[in-house]
Amino acid sequence: MMADGFIHLCEFPDYVRVSLDLEYLKELREALKRVYKQKELSQILGVSERQVRRYLNGDRITVTVLKKISELLKENYSKFDLQNLQMHVKSYWLMGGKRHIKNPILPIPETPHLGAIIVHLFCDGSVGKNQARYYNKHTETIEHFKKILSNFGEVPVKGDGWGGTPCVDFPIVITKILAKKYHISSFRSNAARIPDALKNKSREWLIEMLKAALIDEGAVGDDIYIGVKNKQLLSDIKEVAEKAGYTCGKIICSGNLYRFHIFVKNIQQLSIDLSSFPHPDKRKALEILRGRRRYGAGHMYEIGGSKRLIINALLEGAKTVEELSEILKISGGKVRLHLHQLERIGAVYLIKKIIEKGHPFLWGISDDRTAHAINLSIEENREKSAKWFGLNVYQSRGSGSS
Repeated sequence: MMADGFIHLCEFPDYVRVSLDLEYLKELREALKRVYKQKELSQILGVSERQVRRYLNGDRITVTVLKKISELLKENYSKFDLQNLQMHVKSYWLMGGKRHIKNPILPIPETPHLGAIIVHLFCDGSVGKNQARYYNKHTETIEHFKKILSNFGEVPVKGDGWGGTPCVDFPIVITKILAKKYHISSFRSNAARIPDALKNKSREWLIEMLKAALIDEGAVGDDIYIGVKNKQLLSDIKEVAEKAGYTCGKIICSGNLYRFHIFVKNIQQLSIDLSSFPHPDKRKALEILRGRRRYGAGHMYEIGGSKRLIINALLEGAKTVEELSEILKISGGKVRLHLHQLERIGAVYLIKKIIEKGHPFLWGISDDRTAHAINLSIEENREKSAKWFGLNVYQSRGSGSS
């Protein structure tokens, strides 16, 4: 196995099929004919003469056949060494596979994105006998996954998966190459393990793998945690996070889910490491958490974090605790705590009058108690509220808007 920062053709599974550039194939065929007769090649390669003719015409050539041919010619023809030969590959695929990796990048650069692809497939992937898919409901995340697949060349992808869930359906040959290179025994989420070969990579690799885990299995609210059902896989992810320099809590079991926390004191460094985080909801939540950590939960007059979200939500109309809980992705109890703190400083108030009996109470902005918050337009609310709050909501201490 080569260790020069690339995955070479000789490291592919032997059964991968390859298509060569026609001009190069012609030169290869002529070189073989000058050295060996067709019957001799048949005996050496262990196949019929008919199959030899197919090989010489570029049909059904596998990596194992190319290895043998290269070995036969290397003494007299250095240009047919595998290192040179891989530069003339037009496409590769698996037997029975209709989709080829065209205009492949060979050798394949070992970039940190390979680690991200692997962890994505462990968490939210589906790798079967003849197909490989990655699922995510966010278009931005799906497009990012397609982009990192381009490390292999022109990769044909398909769209929606089972149940209409957005996915990337791509040639399974990619998973076979990664599995062989990094000694991956299974991509199934209940059996997957991050191999030592990846856990011992550079910090850039560790960050990309941690990012993939956070995208697929992470939760960001008042704190950050990653949870999966496979305890051993979670242990590997935790090791990756700790090797990247993050302080993590113990693995705990909650129902049938194992999880660990990444301590919030790491949020500033995490925000830098995840500056290009292709998940809109969690990226926004990380920004809020970073703001809360930066200005402190006690600075109610310089509102950040959950209180800022509550204010902005109420500027668009009155809300119930349940509605605010859904927006902030935190419990109703924590929402009530923030609302009561804001109520004590006169920022919000509980609307006693309700539209219909049995409905939960609504919370509104304290800019004009004579006007029902539901009937205020967003523009009216923003204008009136801005007068009351001044710079408290929209400007953080000494640094403009946050």
